[in-house]
Amino acid sequence: MRVFLLLFLLFPVLELFLLVRVGMSIGFLWTFLLVVATSMLGLFVMRVAGFATALRARESL
Repeated sequence: MRVFLLLFLLFPVLELFLLVRVGMSIGFLWTFLLVVATSMLGLFVMRVAGFATALRARESL
């Protein structure tokens, strides 16, 4: 349980550290655009996968 808690706390810190490093390397605007673009891509993938899953569930009924 403690390992899970440690990972649960360290992962966001590592993610924030890497985001700051990328921002220092390529600049704030490009980092912001990269975050927005990957968020939009993730939303698109979730919508497509969710729709396909709903269709499969409906067909199985």
